[in-house]
Amino acid sequence: MTPPAFLIDEPRPVWAKSALGNHEVDRDRKPVIKMIRILPDADNEKGAITMRIAVAGRGHVGGGLGDLWARAGHEISRLGREGGDVSAAEVVLLAVPGGSVADAVSKLSGLPGKMVIDATNRFGVEAPGDFTSNAEYVKSVTGGPTAKSFNLNFALLYGRLGAGRSKPSNIWCGDEDARRVVEQLIRDAGYEPVYAGGLENAAALEHAMEILGAVRAQSGPFVYRISQPEDL
Repeated sequence: MTPPAFLIDEPRPVWAKSALGNHEVDRDRKPVIKMIRILPDADNEKGAITMRIAVAGRGHVGGGLGDLWARAGHEISRLGREGGDVSAAEVVLLAVPGGSVADAVSKLSGLPGKMVIDATNRFGVEAPGDFTSNAEYVKSVTGGPTAKSFNLNFALLYGRLGAGRSKPSNIWCGDEDARRVVEQLIRDAGYEPVYAGGLENAAALEHAMEILGAVRAQSGPFVYRISQPEDL
């Protein structure tokens, strides 16, 4: 197996066809990525399904993704700190401060059973209860398909995603039954999905932003791609 290359680039969108796999959890329940393998690209057509999406959070991430998805033809409802009813939504995006997840979820009615994409990061805060990640907490509340995504991309660059030669990567993890929808929404936002295994890897993705944040402090916001060397 030829290992892929990881490229951190300046704000010039680029593209990847890859996935992370073969993960395990250590005795402290900390996700460990064991191996990376390249997978063929899935259906890459935008707009295959039009969805009703409730966006909880009106900041850079929630507002920006809501705008991108609206341009792709999805029906977007936007909720702020006061919460609201998500009964009519097919997908819920949770884009609130990482320490506010429990409060935000408690203010959303009609949430049980919904597919939720958790885009939060944890800076200096713990996940609610005894959970190792915000995404796993969300799953415990909703009982529906759950994914961790969009937390490792910089929202300040959303407006420039179509300016490059190809698409940047979006690393995500989550339930297999959420995969088709989540990967379409990743593509509709302007990224190429990179699958990082099940929801047990969500804590690893939340902690990974600490590294990307350190890089940003030196170079400013950036995009990245995961690719074979000859495709860089």
